Amino acid sequence: MEQKQSYLLKMMFNKKQITKENLEKEYIQNKMKPNISEKSTDVLVLSIEGTLDEVDLFHCEISKFIKKKDLDMIRIADEAGDYVRQLAYPILAEIEQRFRTFINQVLVETEGFSWWTTFTPKSSTSIREKADSIHEKSKKEKNMAIHPLECTTFENLRDIIDVKISEISDTEQLTVKKFKELLSDCNSIQDVQIKLDKKTREITYWNEVFSHYFEKKQWDDLKKDLTYILEVRNKVMHHRPLYYGAVKDLEIRRTEILSILDSAKKELTKEQLQQIKELQQHVTQILTQYQASINKAMESVSQSMESVSQYQASINKAMESVSQYAEIIKFFPRL
Repeated sequence: MEQKQSYLLKMMFNKKQITKENLEKEYIQNKMKPNISEKSTDVLVLSIEGTLDEVDLFHCEISKFIKKKDLDMIRIADEAGDYVRQLAYPILAEIEQRFRTFINQVLVETEGFSWWTTFTPKSSTSIREKADSIHEKSKKEKNMAIHPLECTTFENLRDIIDVKISEISDTEQLTVKKFKELLSDCNSIQDVQIKLDKKTREITYWNEVFSHYFEKKQWDDLKKDLTYILEVRNKVMHHRPLYYGAVKDLEIRRTEILSILDSAKKELTKEQLQQIKELQQHVTQILTQYQASINKAMESVSQSMESVSQYQASINKAMESVSQYAEIIKFFPRL
């Protein structure tokens, strides 16, 4: 990507907040003197042209001034920012695709090609619901084959690894039925405590799957890098201001992220794969129970709504009778 000799930065200011003279005075000592003109009685236009480094530095300085004075400002042109965002995009794309591929390869190895439907915790988050919605729409496109994970946002890719599932949550109120189930096969308070601890134990992809591939510290470092990557990605994709230094930071983070992914184990032992398979069965049981609870709750809501509808129909019928009686009274007032 070829770098230009000159880049334009152009901004509009609210003249009611700052005068042309005060804006010029602020930058009279600056190495680059901007051109400031009055577009109308209410608007000042500031423009400046220079090399990438010069305009980038000026943009940073004037942004500090704008925030300090709490000024209204609208960017009309930011050619240096456009160029920086173009530099950042392929770096971001490489990181996202490598991370997405890594997740898919790990879960295919541990769960098989059906991992999305058998192991993704649909009830725990909206990750799967959002991705499935996009995936369904993509099926309408001709000559386009796509995996649901490719319909998942970059942010949700990170969240998939940390999502938590438990058979009973710490804040859940126990019904009499669940309490009886908890007490079954228990001969002491200690047995109840052990059983309760097991049912409230939180399961995550990290603990049960990805921790077999690299160390916890590596995952913590990776999450920090991904958080920064997401912030920059949002600026690039939504055309927000981005300074040239961000590209250098991205290159450093890319090296760190790819190094961690490259250091991950290439495959697991049979024993590790068996442990994960047993976990899958446990998680599937949890999700089945959760879904059954949801269905039962929805059924109760549906029955309640039906009762409300019947009650409303009775009220409407009664009101109709009252209305008819009122009409009769008009014609026979002595009644």
